[in-house]
Amino acid sequence: MKEYDVIIIGAGAVGSAIAYRLSANGLKVCVFEKNPDVCFETSARNSGVVHAGFNNPPGSLKAAYCVRGSAGFEEVADRFGIPYKKTGKYVVALTNEDESAVDGLLAQASENGVRAEKKSFRGMPALYSPDTAITDPFKYTIALAEAAHLCGCDFYFEANVRSLESADPESQHNTANIHTSKKSSRRENNYIATITYTDEFGEREYMYSAPYIINCAGLGAAGICRLLGISDFEIVPCRGEYHIADPYFGTIDMPVYPAVRPGADVLGIHLTPTIDGNIMIGPSSEYLNEKMNDADYSTTHDVMEQLFEEGKKLLPGFTKQSIIRSFSGIRPKLRVNGNDYNDFLIRELLPGFIVLLGIESPGLTASFPIAEDVCDMVKLDTSRLRRPKPALESFPYEKMSGASQQICRCESVTANEILAVYDRITSIKATPTLRGIKHRTRLGMGRCQGSFCTAEIVKLLRRERGIDPLKFTLQGKGSELFTRRTR
Repeated sequence: MKEYDVIIIGAGAVGSAIAYRLSANGLKVCVFEKNPDVCFETSARNSGVVHAGFNNPPGSLKAAYCVRGSAGFEEVADRFGIPYKKTGKYVVALTNEDESAVDGLLAQASENGVRAEKKSFRGMPALYSPDTAITDPFKYTIALAEAAHLCGCDFYFEANVRSLESADPESQHNTANIHTSKKSSRRENNYIATITYTDEFGEREYMYSAPYIINCAGLGAAGICRLLGISDFEIVPCRGEYHIADPYFGTIDMPVYPAVRPGADVLGIHLTPTIDGNIMIGPSSEYLNEKMNDADYSTTHDVMEQLFEEGKKLLPGFTKQSIIRSFSGIRPKLRVNGNDYNDFLIRELLPGFIVLLGIESPGLTASFPIAEDVCDMVKLDTSRLRRPKPALESFPYEKMSGASQQICRCESVTANEILAVYDRITSIKATPTLRGIKHRTRLGMGRCQGSFCTAEIVKLLRRERGIDPLKFTLQGKGSELFTRRTR
């Protein structure tokens, strides 16, 4: 049985940020991730906006962490070499009735201590936020995970948590602290996590122990709680679909959102420039009430039509010919004891068992300050700090340069870059997939969406890294690119 100081479940933006902060402080940390690589679920399927903090109700954790995260995001991005651009943002009243929503947001911004002013956008009343920014959510999450790895954190991918057991028989779940800021009393405790891996030889089972478990499992976080008998929580998946427009169609300078009337728990269908020049239209909002074993990232015809029509309202001249891809993401909406809970929930529910539930927007913006506070909740005897704090100042997310064969013409990705990120993927013990390489290089994200370069990348990796094309996948088991050889 392997022993750690802290076990983290989930390698999204928040889990990777916590892993970095704890391992940089000298703790022995590991991360369990059910997918083959980091950033495969909620953290990868969003608008990439660094929110300023005026959308969230004053006094909420969402508001507090968003304001902190926005203020410090540029420094974090610079430290890790992550793309970041402060763009500003408009929230536009599309009808006369919506102007009151703009005024309400202005008042909320003032209460949250966020800069905002009332302006006109194409003749319509609008809130203007000068501090909104955009980033690359893939590179952000990946850079944090790689930094954690450099600090000694172990990552275990395609790792399914089968059971959690507490070695302290007196640890009992107490729902009294769910709605308060009170922390559980600190007692010496130890958890045993049983993890299963499945490969061509079947299912294998291993056990790991730690005095702290941090549950950052996103859509699966309530299921992790149930492993310890905590059944107060339910995660209701809320799917949002997007269109992506080709940058050759044109771009916009900043995100443009519609004003959403009071009571809505989503921000509405909006236009967002990506850090690489595309325009994203979306997301929609559809609750998927069925119990999900796997996230349903389908896109639907009716919603695609709705996105197009809504996009035209904010972007005159927008055409279907400009759309190069559609995709969806899922927000982990939280219910506590059957009631909607529209805030982050961050608690130490049992001694050493810290949960992070309902981490949806603005979770990307808030991830680093959340990690700072969660790390403060981990209180271990200093004798456990077996390793010196790593003397590492920065972890630049470098782009490989130098002359080499161009593999992806749309995004100008070379063979050298692909081989470099393949090696970085394997260095953290992740499984190389086409999607993992795509997240790191933008290979296949251009106009042709991989029609020309997919075969070339497989040939390159077969020749230079010895991969078996029949086992190489899009995004893990069940998504193999090829079914058989033809010659």
